[in-house]
Amino acid sequence: MENFTKIWNNLRKEGKHLTKYPYDFVVSFVFRYAPKNKPKKDIKVLDIGCGIGNHLWFLAKEGFDAYGIDGSKIAIEFAKKLLKEFGVNAKLKLHDFTKPFPFEKNFFDLIIDRSALTYISYKDMKRTLDEIHRILKPGGYFLFTPYSKHHTSYTKSKNKKSSFINVESGSLKGTGWVCFYDENDIKNIIDPNKWKVCSLIENISHDKINDNVDAMWIVILKKL
Repeated sequence: MENFTKIWNNLRKEGKHLTKYPYDFVVSFVFRYAPKNKPKKDIKVLDIGCGIGNHLWFLAKEGFDAYGIDGSKIAIEFAKKLLKEFGVNAKLKLHDFTKPFPFEKNFFDLIIDRSALTYISYKDMKRTLDEIHRILKPGGYFLFTPYSKHHTSYTKSKNKKSSFINVESGSLKGTGWVCFYDENDIKNIIDPNKWKVCSLIENISHDKINDNVDAMWIVILKKL
């Protein structure tokens, strides 16, 4: 995690990966799966790998009780500034995703991962998914969006001894170690006694000009 933190702190210093606005599929997930039987202010939502807060300000602006964690100290500082810019508040924590989460059991209604957990190993992700299950309320939903093995950054890699590789090319070059998933990889980390799979979509976008493929899974799980 130390190497991850250094890489992402440097990327933010260089003005990279400073997405200001929320991703559309995250917005859709929140409005579709947020509980309809209680006020928004009582609905707790966690954004794992919150970055500079592009989802947090949206969540807070809509009235949800927003929480964000990230492994990059600089990202957390950016998030504080962005929340202030939009005149809203959220709870922020600096946290290593491979460690136990600093929250109580059955705490959150929704948990979001917009391609942050794809930066930890497959082995670590199995443990982290158990932690997510612990802090999510029964009936709560988790959005998981790892990168697919159809991604150019994986297919053009010279070192594919495992799913977890130090990216050498493609749009993810320079972001460090990334774990890529195929359908079986995703199914193998999901315990059917703990989770119901509500969505398993692979989004593939092929840029015909530079022949790059961006590929990502959109997985939605419900805690049983």
